[in-house]
Amino acid sequence: PFDSSKLNLSSNQCSISKNHILLQQAIYWLPETNPNHTTTLPMKYFVTGCAGFIANRVAQFLLDAGHDVVGVDNMNDYYDVSLKEHRVDKLKSCERFEFHQIDLESRDSIKKIMDSHDFDAVVNLAARAGVRYSMVNPTVYMTTNAMASLYLLEEMQERVIKKYVLASTSSL
Repeated sequence: PFDSSKLNLSSNQCSISKNHILLQQAIYWLPETNPNHTTTLPMKYFVTGCAGFIANRVAQFLLDAGHDVVGVDNMNDYYDVSLKEHRVDKLKSCERFEFHQIDLESRDSIKKIMDSHDFDAVVNLAARAGVRYSMVNPTVYMTTNAMASLYLLEEMQERVIKKYVLASTSSL
């Protein structure tokens, strides 16, 4: 299992702080988490890439705000899988969180999850990272980073889900 005590966050503090501020701004943009907007809780969010650093924090913020979250991730091994498992396990401790290990390159997998839930918004934070490797295997990056986004948007359109947040990657 992943041991979070081995992390040296001080060397990345500036980077983490910038990411945290951007993340807070993205979450604040969603009307349901904006304290100046009144709405009925809970809302249901579909969060992609939930084992990654940013999507995991977004999912946790949404859960902390009282929302329901269905998270997906393909759990690939580009980054440490035990770290990803650790992040997902922490989210699973909340009864309002549901996890599915799927690959967004499969439109059928997206459709199956969207058919079984009534989502209010999609937060698409799943992406293949790594500019150098994207040059070696561009097809994988296009199918994951571009086609998966298209599949999500098409499935949203069929269900009239009007709220979509996308954080892109440098490897598109």
